[in-house]
This record gives sequence, structure tokens and C-alpha cells, in this order.
Amino acid sequence: MFIKKKIKKRFINNKHQFNCVYEYVRNTADEVDKKTAIKFCDYVIDILCKNIESNMQLNFINHNVDDFVLPFHENEYENENPYSSFIWFPVSVTVKGKPINIETDSMIDIDLAKCHLFCNTRKTNSLLKLLKYISDSGFYFDKDSHRAMYIEYLNVCTFVSDGVHSLSIAHHLKQGKITAKLVDITTIFPYVDTDGDYWYVNGDTYNEYLAEDYRFCLIYEIAKFKYGLEHE
Repeated sequence: MFIKKKIKKRFINNKHQFNCVYEYVRNTADEVDKKTAIKFCDYVIDILCKNIESNMQLNFINHNVDDFVLPFHENEYENENPYSSFIWFPVSVTVKGKPINIETDSMIDIDLAKCHLFCNTRKTNSLLKLLKYISDSGFYFDKDSHRAMYIEYLNVCTFVSDGVHSLSIAHHLKQGKITAKLVDITTIFPYVDTDGDYWYVNGDTYNEYLAEDYRFCLIYEIAKFKYGLEHE
């Protein structure tokens, strides 16, 4: 017999976790040649993306089962910033009066079997219905119902605003393609830094935004480090 008990939400020191991993990646990269260092950065980014992806797609359990705690490392000060829930990556910065956005005007075809997918699922009924339908009939892309952005440098499909459950199932079944808005996160590399706790945006004004999870920060900073290696 299992005894159900209340589990308190756990918080960790995001900055400490960030520093531990980031310093390890940098130190490891310093010990190998540049080509291997770049491949190692890709490897760590890929593992972090898979880790976040699986957490997010288990979110439907978190919304439907009492006391279930996702291993998502929410910032201890999350109530300090009302926008923290969707600041996974910064999306723009203003430099010399001109906004620099990671979102481009281009659309790109994405194979859901080959990219990472960051989206939160919530409705078990929708998942069950779509799991049966897509398994039997395949995935159909509807440009009016499936909206997302693709961060090309990270191979991440994210900022999904519609079609969360169907995209999640199609990704799980490794089938289907969508057309997404192309995002170039490298455009903000010169202006945005993070320490795992906050995003620091240094454009015309200096702003700090609370980071929701240190793993997003790690992905960003390791990608920026890798980009620097590629352009030395």
C-alpha cells in the first residue's frame, strides 16, 4: 500500500548550478582542439535540450496529478518577476534606438523528427485523442493551427502558440513537418549575458530579467561560446 504524502516544491541555486556546468564545459574545451571543442559544445547543448524537452512534455502530469513535482529548476525568486514564466530566451534588445529581434521575416520547413521541441502540454484528453488519431492517420500540418518558431542555431522548435498537443505527439512519433518562423538567436549574443539567475540585457538601457531555469541559460551561453570558437 502506497501512502500519499504532500511533497514540497524544491528550489535550487540556479547560479551555482549554472557556474558548475559552464565552467566544466569551458575547462574541457580548453583541453582539446577547436574542432573537438565545438563538437563537445554541440553534445552538451543537445543533452540539455533533450532534458528540458522531456520535462516540458511531462507537464500534463503536473497539471493533472496532485503532488507530482517535475524536475524543473524554477528560480527561487520567481514571484519577483511576473514575466518569468515565459522568459526562456530573450527575444529582443534595443541598440542605438533600433530593436534587434531574434525573430526574422523568413519561414522554414522543420522536420519534427529531427529537432528539439520546447512546448508545455496540459490536457490529457487532448493527448490521448491525438495519440490515437496521428498514430492511425498521420500528422497533418495546418498553417492556421500550428504556429511556432525555430531557433536554427540550437535546432529547437519553440514559442509554440497553437497546436501544442498535436505537435508534441507528432514529435514523439517522429513524423510530420511544419513551417515555422525562423529565429536567429546569434543576433543578440553581443548584447545579452546570463549568470543562470538573471538575463542581463545591455542595449540602450541596462535591464535584468529573471531566468526561469538555469538550463536555458546554459544552452544560451554554451551556444555563444561555441559561436565564438567558430568565428575566431
